Amino acid sequence: MYDSIRSITKVPKLLHVANLHIFNFPLVSIILPARNEENYIEECLKSLLSQDYPNYETPAINDSSSDDTGRIIKKYGFSHSKVTYVENPPLPQGWTGKNWACYQGYFMLVAFI
Repeated sequence: MYDSIRSITKVPKLLHVANLHIFNFPLVSIILPARNEENYIEECLKSLLSQDYPNYETPAINDSSSDDTGRIIKKYGFSHSKVTYVENPPLPQGWTGKNWACYQGYFMLVAFI
């Protein structure tokens, strides 16, 4: 355990964005696939929206949830411009669930370029 604590103290820390003198922040896309995450998705979205990095977007994919995950994502998509609600289409043959959801988030991003 001592080695773990010692190694953590040596990990480089990122600077707070407010301390940086950057004027051209590149766009960062945070793809968020979610399936049946109603207990956690709201806190996750709140955390993403509280970032101090100014130029980001978050396509949030409802991956065929059977709970309120989709409704929660839609609510944030309507009220926050950085969150885009994406309804994942049915899973095609040969794809696995999370990979398909991530691809849909990526496809949504490149379709608007």
